[in-house]
Amino acid sequence: MERRRRARHEGGMESLRSAGPANSATVTDDQFTVLEGNSARARRRTASLTNAGL
Repeated sequence: MERRRRARHEGGMESLRSAGPANSATVTDDQFTVLEGNSARARRRTASLTNAGL
């Protein structure tokens, strides 16, 4: 909050205007494939633990 007050004091309301998104999270096809694989493995692991009564 202090940074925003200081920015407004030093640069006026214009200094508080957004400069765009904080990040533009773009996942490539290769990264998405890895994420899907990790998700599938986690689901299988959870299912096997549940079926084992753990």
